[in-house]
Amino acid sequence: MARESSPREQVRAWVQGLLHQVSGRAVARTSRTVIRHLGTAGFPAGADAEDALLRPVTSLLDEPLRRLGRDPDSDGPYVADLTLGAMRRYLWTDTAPAPEDVERLVGFVLRGLDAGLR
Repeated sequence: MARESSPREQVRAWVQGLLHQVSGRAVARTSRTVIRHLGTAGFPAGADAEDALLRPVTSLLDEPLRRLGRDPDSDGPYVADLTLGAMRRYLWTDTAPAPEDVERLVGFVLRGLDAGLR
């Protein structure tokens, strides 16, 4: 993300980076193991625990979203839910996203962020 100057390209890099975590068998196996053991990491169950675990990753969207004229607190969770939901689907089905799947999700996210700003 740091290599990109455009906020749209930073959001693109964020989505691509997360989906990269499930793009190969070895990487996906590691991601799956980490996710399965998050509950034993000393965090209590519930929404606060999930926010504490995900905030370091989702906070990377804050500045690009602001620069796009969006509210990170309102729109960031939707971008994260879409991307993490896709990531979970690939993990649980033991499949990897094809490049066109990644681009489809990136495009969907960016079009959603563009909605209502014109």
